Amino acid sequence: MSYAASGNRGKAVEMALTAAACLVGAGAAVRIGFKAAKLAMKAGGKILSSSRKLRTAAARVVVERTAKRQLAKGDAHLGQFLSARERQLMNQGGRLAAAFRGKAVHEATAKAIRRNPITRNYVYNRRGPDFTHPRLGSIELTTRRAVPAHKIKGPAYVNSRYALYM
Repeated sequence: MSYAASGNRGKAVEMALTAAACLVGAGAAVRIGFKAAKLAMKAGGKILSSSRKLRTAAARVVVERTAKRQLAKGDAHLGQFLSARERQLMNQGGRLAAAFRGKAVHEATAKAIRRNPITRNYVYNRRGPDFTHPRLGSIELTTRRAVPAHKIKGPAYVNSRYALYM
């Protein structure tokens, strides 16, 4: 059974080129063809890598903008993502208010990004980096002031992209 008939077009092309190389004077042309194919494959890998970087950067921007929109809606909106006790502590102000506001921003953002086609495949985690994608990596949602504290938590945070909402 031939490679082409079994659906393995790549191997069929390789065998055809090998047969052509056996012809007198065709060896140099086939070597050039193989070299060109290898270079094209390398360029394709770089393009794919750039595409991943662009998609990850776009996802980070979507998460960041979504979080900022959620925060701008105010405490009344954010309160629906907290328990009654957490809402009460956030409304009292003080040191805990910022922590509970941050938790509410995370929960509201997680709910909102599920509807966006760019970020819908990111999974929200309550432990570890906030949003992860199996192929594109992770995004940590935090404030500018908290970035250094996150980066010392370990490699998962060092390699994350940071979406800043304040």
